[in-house]
Amino acid sequence: MTTNAAPSRVDQAGQAAVRAEPAVVIDGLSHRYPKADVLALDDVNLRMASGSFTAVLGPNGSGKSTLFRILTTAVRATGKPGVVPRVTILGHDLRVGAHAIRQRLGVVFQSPSLDSELSVVENLRLQGRVYGMSGSELRRRIPERLEAVGLSDRAHDRVGTLSGGLARRAELAKALLHDPRILILDEPSTGVDPTARRQFWQSLEAERRRSGLTVLMTTHLTDEAEAADNVVVLSRGRVVAEGSPAALKADSRAVLAVATRDADALLVIAEDLVERFGGDRLPERVFGEARIELAEGAAALRWVLDEHGGAVRSVTLSEPTLEDVFERTTGTIFTQV
Repeated sequence: MTTNAAPSRVDQAGQAAVRAEPAVVIDGLSHRYPKADVLALDDVNLRMASGSFTAVLGPNGSGKSTLFRILTTAVRATGKPGVVPRVTILGHDLRVGAHAIRQRLGVVFQSPSLDSELSVVENLRLQGRVYGMSGSELRRRIPERLEAVGLSDRAHDRVGTLSGGLARRAELAKALLHDPRILILDEPSTGVDPTARRQFWQSLEAERRRSGLTVLMTTHLTDEAEAADNVVVLSRGRVVAEGSPAALKADSRAVLAVATRDADALLVIAEDLVERFGGDRLPERVFGEARIELAEGAAALRWVLDEHGGAVRSVTLSEPTLEDVFERTTGTIFTQV
């Protein structure tokens, strides 16, 4: 008779060592698209701890999707002349261990990957067979995953009849079916309304708590990146900032936004704020509005109202956001890169 004994101290030590190893290591990763002669990634370095949640944040064209394709083994990195990038995932070298890596990855693509003519459960059966699952194991896993994402009652619905939010949750169930160690998502909230986005992330967070899943997500949504343990800010293929959301914003200062009825008055106010309060002017998002990052935000706000109240149309003081971090670091408006 056999029993399920508790792990020995040696087993527990081994498991702890596995968790302590970085799940993803990227050193010197560059990639050029030769036909367009575009350097999409330029010397990217990244460490992801096992069980962590990392968001790669950047606007369209920043290199996020290229990084996604390389890490999911869809594209082989070109590197730079004379430089061999090092990329390991769960201890496997990406250059020679792509097959082993794929067995341990779950992937949610930006574009739909489910067959719209099949039911949810039929799509999951096909996915299970791709990963060598069948019989009782597959019959057990499918309802477990559908329950986890709140789709048990839609299992036999044709995917083409689902709303965008329900379809995204079906994509998540598919990606998690084979119990991956790492989940990689490319812009997972594209085309999904706020309520559906919230439900999607609630399902994913529950899975992280259950299994200790490591998550890497690419996104252009700053509020989505706020939920991550670590944010990597990407611009024109380079990492320009990295850290927890709180740490990144702590390195920034309050932002004073001033709008006036007259362009000349706005220029005078902006220059005075920079000179008097040691502020830094951020890129202009809205015509006729100046945004200044400064330490003495409350004092600057009072000064604007006291000295230029008649010329001011509106003035607001806000805590820095991840979008402000990007714009301060790059000198470019987030949405215009």
